[in-house]
Amino acid sequence: MALAMLGLLSDPLNVPSRRRDPEAEFWRRAQPFYLSGMSLEELQALIRELGSGLRTTRFEGAHADVLRFSEREVLRGRPVILTFRQSRRATLHAVLAVGIEGGRIGRTFDGHTLLVIDSAEAEPVLAAYNARLTRTETVRGRLGGYARYVTGLDQRKVVLTGAMSIRTMKPP
Repeated sequence: MALAMLGLLSDPLNVPSRRRDPEAEFWRRAQPFYLSGMSLEELQALIRELGSGLRTTRFEGAHADVLRFSEREVLRGRPVILTFRQSRRATLHAVLAVGIEGGRIGRTFDGHTLLVIDSAEAEPVLAAYNARLTRTETVRGRLGGYARYVTGLDQRKVVLTGAMSIRTMKPP
């Protein structure tokens, strides 16, 4: 979906059925990962191999740092792929951050919720997203060690583990 947002794929829902165009090349390279998934590092390499003029920035680290990186990149208008795990679990899950919600304090925007598309959830209805990732704060206004992930049917504590923003390369 991120590649469609950036104009690389024209029909992301029918990628496997394409025989030509960028969709076919993308599917040829992504197919080996279809059932097993891929890491952000593998996705970054795949995008680089496509030679599509897209540039990626990958960030992995502590939850609070990943959240700050993601918020900054979304505010710059870049789609961000986030990986997280549920609290006390090891399995990683990936979503696409497409927006941010927050409030204005004077001239400063204070974002508190990333709006995400989760392909494992129901389709968005009357919105451009189908899940929300809200930061939590601990004592003294510091970021908490987890976020609240809310979908139409569920909510859970998650820990962000990594993020990758994608942007088009500017012409020289």
